[in-house]
Amino acid sequence: ATLGGALDGGGDDRDLVILEVNDDRMLRVAAELSTDHGLRIALRGGGAEYRQLERLRSLEVPVILPVNFFPAPDLSDPEDALAVSLASLWHWEAAPANAGRLRDAGVAVALTSDGLTKRADFPARVRKAIEHGLTADDALAALTTVPAQIFGIADQLGTIEKGRLAHLVVTDGDLFAEGTQILDLWIDGDRHRITDPSQHDLRGNWTLQLHLSTDTPLVLGLKVKGKTGDASAWKGTVTQDSLKIKVGTLRLEGQRLTLTFAGDSLGLEGVLRLSARASDSLLAGVGETPQGMDFTWEATRAAEDTSTTDETAVSDEIEIRALPPFPPVSFGVTGLPEQPRAILVRGATIWTSGPNGILEDADLLVRDGRIAVIGQDLKVPSDAVVIDATGKHVTPGLVDAHVHVGAMGGLNEWTQAVSSEVRVRDVLNPYDSRIYRHMAQGTTTVHVMHGSSNPIGGQNATIKLRWGADVEDLLLDGALPTIKFALGENVKHSNRGPHFTTRYPQTRMGVAALIRDRLAAAREYGEQRQRDSSVRRDLELDALVEVLAGERLVHCHSYRQDEILALIRIAEDFGFTVGTFQHVLEGYKVAEIIAEHGAHASTFSDWWGYKFEVHDAIPFNAALMHFVGVGVSLNSDLSNYGGRIHVDAAKAVKYGGVEPEQALHMVTIEPARQLGAEHRVGSLEPGKDADFVIWNESPMSSYTRCEQTWIDGRRYFDRETDALRRQQVDVERNRLIQAVLADGETN
Repeated sequence: ATLGGALDGGGDDRDLVILEVNDDRMLRVAAELSTDHGLRIALRGGGAEYRQLERLRSLEVPVILPVNFFPAPDLSDPEDALAVSLASLWHWEAAPANAGRLRDAGVAVALTSDGLTKRADFPARVRKAIEHGLTADDALAALTTVPAQIFGIADQLGTIEKGRLAHLVVTDGDLFAEGTQILDLWIDGDRHRITDPSQHDLRGNWTLQLHLSTDTPLVLGLKVKGKTGDASAWKGTVTQDSLKIKVGTLRLEGQRLTLTFAGDSLGLEGVLRLSARASDSLLAGVGETPQGMDFTWEATRAAEDTSTTDETAVSDEIEIRALPPFPPVSFGVTGLPEQPRAILVRGATIWTSGPNGILEDADLLVRDGRIAVIGQDLKVPSDAVVIDATGKHVTPGLVDAHVHVGAMGGLNEWTQAVSSEVRVRDVLNPYDSRIYRHMAQGTTTVHVMHGSSNPIGGQNATIKLRWGADVEDLLLDGALPTIKFALGENVKHSNRGPHFTTRYPQTRMGVAALIRDRLAAAREYGEQRQRDSSVRRDLELDALVEVLAGERLVHCHSYRQDEILALIRIAEDFGFTVGTFQHVLEGYKVAEIIAEHGAHASTFSDWWGYKFEVHDAIPFNAALMHFVGVGVSLNSDLSNYGGRIHVDAAKAVKYGGVEPEQALHMVTIEPARQLGAEHRVGSLEPGKDADFVIWNESPMSSYTRCEQTWIDGRRYFDRETDALRRQQVDVERNRLIQAVLADGETN
């Protein structure tokens, strides 16, 4: 019934759904849920929404913001400080300005004390937000009109108007000024006394006169300080010229004030005791010297030193710095690289991975992000960026058909055997610095895969490594959708220890039976949906219906020949072709059958012996499958290994005698075909995306070095620029460390 209220009706008639979004990923999911299902939502933010201003502006929903700003880390120990990331330091600096930036972007903002360890800190945190750019008017709205609008009670609360409920706050000063006290709280017209106004606020500077004799009185200064009007927290100082004496007792009970301070510095050895009747502008009473002599005294308000106050205000003014780069990690950028109208790479050895093969002393012309012409002695366009690549090698951007980078959280849904409804795109992480590292080694397109804990796993995502782009611009449009299947030890949990013995299946025959069962269910479900569109959608089976229709490619984690054959037979029984066998380390044993079925293979170069089912792996696997007609790619899989897959391609030359040109195909055009993206990437041909890499020598050399990486005709990596970025990272990190140390409030 509750969900029905959120989904039924239209406009403001729908129930409000508050979605808690603690990071960018959750914000993207919330936006998609809202759009797909027409929800009326408000967001409870996590404090870093300044990173997604454009998304929030376009979403046009209110955001409830916490003010539990990221605490300053303890950086006093230089070795411990190494564990504090640059991203954390940037967030510490940027978080207090979060609310102000959202308001500047036109986003409706409400503030909440939720998340604060001490709710009493809420006023101070709101003041901090105001100091960092939130206007006082917007802060007041964030506590009144905006929450009233969010919860649909703006006709009753949020403003002081005739006919509104009498909910009022009465203070003794500006609501957001430090030291302001709440005197009364009115709820439905009933008054609730919060602070007794009869107690005077004595904070400030006073001129104190002690009548110790019939002669001229002793004139002193008295300064009373405190963050609030709570007298129990006040501190006092007695002054005479440069002399400062700390007040020992400072107590206000009703209108009776008690003071004590040491008189030694004034020639009165011991402690002076004073009491007085207090008012806002006059203190008058009696005292006693350390020697027991009674005297009278009074104090009047002293004029504030406005010159000092003004100077302090100027020196304490907070600089609102520019937003952190995107992504807000090391090597983050302030925008995507420029895309020149034309680029001419001259005099290179060009490995096209296409019909033109390898061209010596050739030129590559790019226009508007796409390859225009490849040839020799090409004419230089007047608006072209010209790159002299004499003696260098140019290849297509490398394509890695199996990675687990660029995602946050786990990529295994351990709790059930079939998880075809989950999507890797929902956890893509543009902040992952491995995107930059892989791209800096020549990889431009990768296949981010679900894990291998499920016989039928989740939906994968093919992305381009456009460092600095958000998720939507990472995804490669036009690549075929894929899904992860898996066989063997991982899915039957035989290598997970004694605590993983309850989830079905636990045997290889169970794995095969489960896959058959779910495909049969998907076939029946698809037929039902065709007959009757009102049949309730099943997201798990939707993906498998696409598999049966040949619209979603299966990429299957596999090792042993018997399992490879088993899945081929299952696929043929259901009338579809397996897209690619991943790992496939016994593929050489059944290579002819794989080729006859029409599947591809994405394997390792020389990895074996790391678990029982790979004991029969050999380094000649890629070559043997290639020579019988299987489309073979080489992948990195492990996140700390990626970016050097061209070296694995060279190993296919060593182990099996694959021609160098064909070996490069294994990390360019072949994986592109496996992802259904060969019409856009994988080779250097006119009309395709201008994704290319400039190497200082042959890509088949283990000594070669990536000098430039271009994606869509934009230079995303350059070794010289990278060196400057490293220096900038160090400078910025040191600046932030000093800012934290100067702030003095560490966690």
